Amino acid sequence: MSATPSRTRALDVAKGIAIVGIVLSHVMRGLAAGGQLDPLAPAYEEVDTGLYLVHLAVFVALAGVFLADSVQRLGVAGFLRRRWLGLGWVFVVWTLVQGGVQVLAGRLANTPVGLGDVAWGLVKPGAQLWFLPTLLLFSTVMALTRPWRRPATAMAAMLVGLAVTWWQWGVPGTWIFTQRLGLTAFFVAGVLCGPTRLRAALTHRATPAVAAVAALIFGLIGWASDPTNPTDQTFALRTPQSTALGIVAAVAGLVAVLGLAQALDRHADRLAAATAWLGRRSLEVFLAHIVFTAGTRIVLNALGVDSAPVQLLAGLVAGIVGPLVLLRLPLPWLFRPPQALLGHPAGTGAA
Repeated sequence: MSATPSRTRALDVAKGIAIVGIVLSHVMRGLAAGGQLDPLAPAYEEVDTGLYLVHLAVFVALAGVFLADSVQRLGVAGFLRRRWLGLGWVFVVWTLVQGGVQVLAGRLANTPVGLGDVAWGLVKPGAQLWFLPTLLLFSTVMALTRPWRRPATAMAAMLVGLAVTWWQWGVPGTWIFTQRLGLTAFFVAGVLCGPTRLRAALTHRATPAVAAVAALIFGLIGWASDPTNPTDQTFALRTPQSTALGIVAAVAGLVAVLGLAQALDRHADRLAAATAWLGRRSLEVFLAHIVFTAGTRIVLNALGVDSAPVQLLAGLVAGIVGPLVLLRLPLPWLFRPPQALLGHPAGTGAA
């Protein structure tokens, strides 16, 4: 697929890479919660921390890249209406679907829940669903303030974003709109960068070298220290040093992934096309993958298959393929609100 004037394939490739990392990290944590992987093993710690330092930074930053264009095209009110309807709809639907599956799984689930827990999920989002209200919060603030209009407001927004990121890095949060706010600066940076600047950066002749240096920095920080990841303090106590190292590592990982995506786009057309195709469906995979990864783990355990490599591979494949199969079923309400609510056709409401 060739790039269009409004969209760069490398950005979709980066989203595809990020969603694979997200699914893999959730498969790993599911196996660790079930006692099938040792979360204290050094290899597990390094991989888990590395994944969480990169994939959400990429996902959140790219979620903001086209926001300014959308606001200018739809107007602030039109943009916010579509964003709240789209993301609000899938948040409620998947809170009920995912919670219902957990209720039906009973004791087979790592964390058994009741109907009351499902209802609480609407104000205390669980698993991956925290991302939706947090993205709504980020989007609403950016759309209302429109900091990209003037250099002074752009600078102020970036400084505020950095302050919130420093304050909330590694703090998971509990209630809706308070979770994982350490990612604020990445969303603000994506909004302020926009597609034009990002395309120019990706196609600059220095990009491969910059991405290589970023990858080296990321690797050195992970090898020589214990950086705190943006969403929790699983392995490293949150200190000023671990916070600073975590933020630097996440920025380096973001740059490295974008550079890798651009390299694949230029030199590996078939792989880039497949990864970009997955990237364009990354939100749907993000919404539905937990149901399939957890279901695969339960089935394999029932069959007596306790091999960690088999569980990891099967969970990863199921977590990616399962949501894509759902997209082919006549169940559009799983991923977008009814068209009547959106008002006029404009792609998926959640995009």
